Amino acid sequence: MKQNTKNKIIIIFAAALVFTNVLNLLFISSILKKDYNAGLHSELLLVGDNLKTQLQRITSLGLATQDIEGFSQQCMELVRKNEHLKEAMIVDRQGTIVFHNIFSNKGKTLEYSRIRESIQTGMKDVFSVSEDNQLYYYAVLPYGDNPGYSNEYAVVICSSSDVINTRILSVIKNCALIIILISVISTAILFAVLSFFVVDSKQSIDCPKKNDESGNEDISQSPTEKAHSNFGIEWIWEVDMNGLYTYSSPEVQNLLGYKPLELVGKKHFYDLFLAHERETMKVIAFERFAEKLPFEDFLNANMHKNGQIVWLMTRGTPIIDEEGCLIGYRGTDVNISERKEYIPAVVQADTDCTGFSNGADLKER
Repeated sequence: MKQNTKNKIIIIFAAALVFTNVLNLLFISSILKKDYNAGLHSELLLVGDNLKTQLQRITSLGLATQDIEGFSQQCMELVRKNEHLKEAMIVDRQGTIVFHNIFSNKGKTLEYSRIRESIQTGMKDVFSVSEDNQLYYYAVLPYGDNPGYSNEYAVVICSSSDVINTRILSVIKNCALIIILISVISTAILFAVLSFFVVDSKQSIDCPKKNDESGNEDISQSPTEKAHSNFGIEWIWEVDMNGLYTYSSPEVQNLLGYKPLELVGKKHFYDLFLAHERETMKVIAFERFAEKLPFEDFLNANMHKNGQIVWLMTRGTPIIDEEGCLIGYRGTDVNISERKEYIPAVVQADTDCTGFSNGADLKER
C-alpha cells in the first residue's frame, strides 16, 4: 500500500467519523429535548400543586382567595427556591393576576386563552408560548374556593426553555468529549494498522536478490552486489523526474562533502558528475528515466566538494504514481574509490546488468 493511499483512507475515515458523530449528537439532542420537555412539564405541575395546596389550606378555613393578604410573598419565595422558574402567580377565570412573585404585576391580565379554558374545564394544562424570541412554558392548575363548585382561580407557573437548553448542553458536552476521545483512538488505531502495510519510502530500495536469496549470499550474489553490501555507509537519496534532489540522507557529507540542504531543491544528480563527461552520463541516465528502468550497480565518477574525484556505485528504482507516470527515482550510493579490487568487477557487471557501461572512462583513468 502506498503512502498517499494510506493518507486518503485515513482522511476518508476521519471525515466519515466526524459526519457520523455529528448526526449522533443531533439525534441525542432531539431525544434529550423530548425527554426534558416531558420532565419539565411534570416538574412545573408538581411545583404548582405545592402552591395550590397552600392556597387550599387557607381557603378551607373559610377565607376567599381574593381576601388573602401577602400571598405574593409565597409566590416570590417559590421562584427564589426554584431558579429556573420565571413566574409564579394566581389568576382568576378572566386571566387577571391576583397574586404574583413580582408585586407590580398584580392586576394585569394574561391574554392566553389556554388559561381561561383550563379554569373553565377544570383540567390541568401545560403549554408553551414564544415571547421576544424566547420560549416559555406555562403550567395551569385550576381550583375553587369551594370544593364541588366551579373553578374560579388557577395557579400558573412559568419557566423559560433555557433550563432545557442548559441541561441538554451539559449532556452534549460530556457526550462530545467521549466521542472525540473515541474518534482519536479509532483514527490512531487505523493509522497504526495501515502503517504495517506501508513501506517506508526512505528504506524501500529495490534489491530483490539480497532479499530473496540471502540464504545463499556467497553463491548467488554477483561481485558488485558483494561490493555494495561490504561498504558500510550508504547515501540514500531521491530525485524528481528532472533529476533534482528532493531528499538526501546525512551520509552524503561523508561521501561528497555536501550537506543535504546544499543538494535538496538546488542541485541535480548530474551536477555532481565530472564536467568533461557530464553530458554523456546525463544522456545515459535519462535514457533509463524515459524507460522507467532501474539502475543496477551503475558506476559513475563524481566531484567531491573539495575537488577530489569520488567513484560511486549507484542503485536506483523508479517512483511511479497510481496512474503509471514517473515522478522520480530513489536509491543509494556507496563510495568504491578506495576499493580498487572491486572496480573491474563492477564495470563488467554494470555492462552485463544494464546494457551500457561507463567502464571505458574508468580504464582510461
